[in-house]
Amino acid sequence: MNPYSVYIHIPFCTQKCSYCDFLSFPTNEKIKQQYVESLCYEIQAYSLVVNAPIQTIFLGGGTPSVLHEEQLDQIFHALQQHLKVKRDAEISMEINPGTVGKKFGEWLHTSPINRVSLGLQATEEEHLKALGRIHTYETFCDTYMEIRQAGISNVNIDLMFGIPNQNIEQWDETLLKIVGHKPEHISTYGLILEEDTPLYRAHQRKPLTLPTEEVERQMYYRTKALLSEYGYHRYEISNFTKSGYACQHNIAYWTDKNYIGIGLGAASYIDGARYKNTTHMETYLNKSRCLDQIRCMTDAPSTLRRMEEWIFLGLRMEKGIHIKTFTNTFGPIFDHDWKGPYIQMQNEGLLVVQDGYLKLTDKGIDVSNYVFQSFL
Repeated sequence: MNPYSVYIHIPFCTQKCSYCDFLSFPTNEKIKQQYVESLCYEIQAYSLVVNAPIQTIFLGGGTPSVLHEEQLDQIFHALQQHLKVKRDAEISMEINPGTVGKKFGEWLHTSPINRVSLGLQATEEEHLKALGRIHTYETFCDTYMEIRQAGISNVNIDLMFGIPNQNIEQWDETLLKIVGHKPEHISTYGLILEEDTPLYRAHQRKPLTLPTEEVERQMYYRTKALLSEYGYHRYEISNFTKSGYACQHNIAYWTDKNYIGIGLGAASYIDGARYKNTTHMETYLNKSRCLDQIRCMTDAPSTLRRMEEWIFLGLRMEKGIHIKTFTNTFGPIFDHDWKGPYIQMQNEGLLVVQDGYLKLTDKGIDVSNYVFQSFL
């Protein structure tokens, strides 16, 4: 039986970041506890419909580390009690600097967590303020040390480029500071001004000084080149890892594996069907025992959609799409309507077949959205 992945959404944060359009918000202690109890009820409800082993678990948000250690214990107890968590499961948790202390470090040392994703985003004070982050670089360093002292040997650091008033030299300096900490994994994302965020509204009122598109591309090129010098290889457009530390949870998303989303607004993918949980907190707190009352199917199983997503997500991976596997699952890849786009993308130097994989070239990565759209 193929294993599942589990994502647990913690929508709470100390302060909403200015660029964030995720489902997250500050709240009070009473709601936090009610929410944790509701998560446990939903986990129990899934035990009646999911019999497969659980290979990866990811606590994301929001900021999961705003929960108390006892509340996190409740969640993990429910997972162990109601689902078949594999002994070697990858169990990740997002942590933001400044939200944890010595007590959390002691808890982390004995917890089931074996991978931490630390949200830094920037090392320059002005850039952190522009993003609405609540921490400093020094706070990050302290938190990173606490995580290491807790015995966590698999750490990811999230970084962001294309920040207002950021230049290539500052981005280089950021990367050098981070590789100096020797994390096992680094994720780098270009800033996107999402509508209905404070940063977007500020830009509408008075245009921010953002790096040009060409400067952003140069930042991305520098990322790959510099991280490669320090032993990090790119395995997905935005993700770099030392050997043996690729994020198995994210790979499950990108390779058509089943996963269940627990919590407010969480998404699930089960046997080709997509589901979405309610985003209404009161409904979730009152109904989480009954899956049919907190989630709805957003996409019915569809072979065409699966093929499109297989291509869209597979091309994000450095290796690309294994042509033989695709063919065994769906039939010859180029016998579908994509033969024309494939020939066009290949002629433009954006796609190539290499070692049995269909993959983006470096030029293709620069215009990846254009390539993806040609197949959809």
